[in-house]
Amino acid sequence: MAIVNPDTGAYRQAQIFVAVLGASNYTFACASWSQKQADWLNAHVKAFEYFSGVPELVVQDNILSGHRSICCLYYTISVFMLISKNIL
Repeated sequence: MAIVNPDTGAYRQAQIFVAVLGASNYTFACASWSQKQADWLNAHVKAFEYFSGVPELVVQDNILSGHRSICCLYYTISVFMLISKNIL
């Protein structure tokens, strides 16, 4: 998705993150500049804040950032655990 700077007219590509609660279809969406791990995790934090909690199960669909390496996966799981315990 292209975002236009209204002052300069310059275009910049944005990545759209969407989270949906399965049973209710309650939906959250936000834009970030990349699919890098920091942006991806920040989008999850924003979604969980929007939903006022963390679901028991998080299912990833069609992502690159979360599956690049085992280290990334373990880090992501750790962050989810911290969020779910209201530590982060």
